[in-house]
Amino acid sequence: MMKTKILTAAFLMFAFCSTAFPQDYCRSGAQVFGDVYKKWGEVAIATGCVVGINVGTGGIAMPLTLECIRKAEKYAEAVEDMVKFFNDNADNGRWTIGPRRIEWGKPQTGAVVSTFSRVFISAAPIDKDAITVKVKKIDGKAQADVIICKVDEKGNTVKLAQFEFAKGDDNEGQEITKTVSGVKGHLVQVRIDADSVIKKFEYKLTVSK
Repeated sequence: MMKTKILTAAFLMFAFCSTAFPQDYCRSGAQVFGDVYKKWGEVAIATGCVVGINVGTGGIAMPLTLECIRKAEKYAEAVEDMVKFFNDNADNGRWTIGPRRIEWGKPQTGAVVSTFSRVFISAAPIDKDAITVKVKKIDGKAQADVIICKVDEKGNTVKLAQFEFAKGDDNEGQEITKTVSGVKGHLVQVRIDADSVIKKFEYKLTVSK
């Protein structure tokens, strides 16, 4: 009887948490997004991509980012500094177990095991209005979800698209491509989730702009 009550209570608690606190896939890298936007403001000013302002605790406002993007050479210089900043933090800093940098146009491979996720984000705000995400299933039997989000300088997140690879191995080699728009001046995130405790999802991801 006691065991039944404990199990019932546990189930009710799980149901409450699942309903009251739904998982927000777009906010999985919230701390990193904040760090990147703050650094982006510092770099945009230091490179002369924007002038006449001081960076705040959260970076610079979206209109200033768009102003920087219009200065192609200065923007490219700022992005180069941001890539270094991202790599330094991912390799040796507090992001070591965290997101990977999106390498534009270059295939990136990996595997999601158990119910864990792999998150990829842009190292700097995007200079194009649209990006294309292509994911190919290489191996594994786990079901997997791919979620594409954008994030502004205030930390507001928007889910732009989501697609799924079915469980099993009949779909090895399947490739899904999705283009999303409205990302100019934003950071973008691609998250790959596996939905199995014991199976894996091995993938090849290519993000282009």
